[in-house]
Amino acid sequence: MKFEVSMILVAAAFAGFSAVGAAPAPESSSVELASETATPTTTTVVETHKTHKTKSHKPHKTKSHKPHKTKSHRPHKTKSHKPHKTKSHKPRKTKTPTPAPSVAVAAGILEANNTPNNQPNQTTIETSLRLPKGLNRKSVLHGQGHQIYTCTRANNRYQWVLTNVEAKLKSVVGKKPRHVADHKFVSGLPTFIHNDARTPQDVSRISGKVNATVTTFSGLNNLPWALLKVTNNTFAKPTDYFANTRYVIRAFTDRGLPNPRKKCEKASHVGNVYPSFYRAEYWFYV
Repeated sequence: MKFEVSMILVAAAFAGFSAVGAAPAPESSSVELASETATPTTTTVVETHKTHKTKSHKPHKTKSHKPHKTKSHRPHKTKSHKPHKTKSHKPRKTKTPTPAPSVAVAAGILEANNTPNNQPNQTTIETSLRLPKGLNRKSVLHGQGHQIYTCTRANNRYQWVLTNVEAKLKSVVGKKPRHVADHKFVSGLPTFIHNDARTPQDVSRISGKVNATVTTFSGLNNLPWALLKVTNNTFAKPTDYFANTRYVIRAFTDRGLPNPRKKCEKASHVGNVYPSFYRAEYWFYV
């Protein structure tokens, strides 16, 4: 800046020096020149500051946050619980065995349940089985159990043979049936053994053999009615249950025969045992 001012002053002086040796100039020029020299013009040089190029800050490209794709939660498919199919329990068809006929001992009247009205009376039964005269029926017991059959081969044939009996005999006199005796085979003979908890000292028993049978009243699907003659009688005193018993009648039988579907036809069947359920009434005579 100072350099530029000095140069201007030098130039002005040089111009004055030249004017002294030169021809006189018009007045106007001299006046103008004098005024010029008299009042030196001061030129102020103002430095123009270059404006800093400010980097125009571009706005940050803010990533436009796309809204999160929120998975639209589908409602859970809740399994619609079908109501349980409750099986309607049909009442079981229980094969109720035909009730064994009961006897009203006190009245001396036979009451055969589920039997035809033309069922024989006591006298007819005794006559049919040829019960000896002069005997008295002392007691009646209801038996229930099994007739035991074994497949055997005899006379070149295979057949079911009765080899045992397992039955309980009860008295129906009173409010409640009472176990009185057991029925089984002893030494191959049908035997009745007293077994009443009320009189444990009574150990009387009887056994015998079948004298007669009839199928007139029993039909083909039930045990025949039978008359058994007592051959062995064991008792301690006359008041024992089976004391002096001489005959036994089996009547009003229900089932007890071998099942025809149970095979007894060849050697491999021999020895097979089949228990056949049965019920019957037993009358004891003295």
